[in-house]
Amino acid sequence: MHAALQGSPAFHADPTPKVLLDTDFVIRSVNRAFEHATARTADDLLSINVFDAFPDNPRDPSATGVARCTASLEAVVRTRSVHHLVIQRYDVPNVRNPGEFLLRHWVPVNAPVIVDGELVGVLHTTCDVTPLRSDVRRAMECFRDLVAGRELAALETGDPDGLVRAFGDGIAHFNELAEEVTNLQSALVSRATIDQAKGILMATHTCTAEQAFDILRQLSNDTNVRLADVAAALVYETVHASTE
Repeated sequence: MHAALQGSPAFHADPTPKVLLDTDFVIRSVNRAFEHATARTADDLLSINVFDAFPDNPRDPSATGVARCTASLEAVVRTRSVHHLVIQRYDVPNVRNPGEFLLRHWVPVNAPVIVDGELVGVLHTTCDVTPLRSDVRRAMECFRDLVAGRELAALETGDPDGLVRAFGDGIAHFNELAEEVTNLQSALVSRATIDQAKGILMATHTCTAEQAFDILRQLSNDTNVRLADVAAALVYETVHASTE
C-alpha cells in the first residue's frame, strides 16, 4: 500500500469526513470525522471494499448509492479528475441495531490521489446534509441529475466544452429551482395566514368560509393592500388583542 493512502496528521484531524481508497476501492484510511459520521471505527473498515462496508439499504428498492458512487469513483480513476456528486442519499448501517439502516443524505466529492504522476487511489470527502429540508434536497437532486445527463451527452459527443456548458446551465437551473422553492414556501405561508384570518372572521361574523374570504377580498380591494397582507394584519391584531 502506498504511504499516501495511510493519511497524514492533517487528514486525520480534518473535521470533514474523509476516506482514502486504493484504485480497487478498498478502504485504506479513514479520519476521525468519518468514524463519527458513520458510527464505525477504523478497525471495522480498513482493508474492506467500501461497498462491502457500506452496501445499499436492502429495504430501499430505489437505492442508488452504490451505483452512483461506483460510477463517480470509476470516473475519477478514468479521467484523473475530481468528480462532484452534488447530493446523494446513501443510508448507513445502524451499528446499534444490526440489519437496520439509518437514513442519510450526503454531499460527496471524489478526487484522485496522484503521487509522482501515478494514480494511487481516490480521496472520498463527504458531508452529512440529512438535516436539510426535503425541498432543498429535491432541488439539489434535480440539479445533480441535470448536470449528470448533460455531462454524459457531452462525453458521448466528444465535446469537452459541453461539460463546462452543462455545469453552467445546471447552476442556472438550480437557481431557478431554489427560487421556485422560495416562492412555494411563501405561498404556503400566505395560504395558512389567509385560512387563519378566515377562521377569525367566521367566528366573529358567524359566516361561512366563502363569505369570510369575500370580506378579506373586499378589504384588500378597498385598501389596495395584498390579500395575504390584509389577512396577516387581521391575525396579528387578533393575537395582539388576546394577549393584552
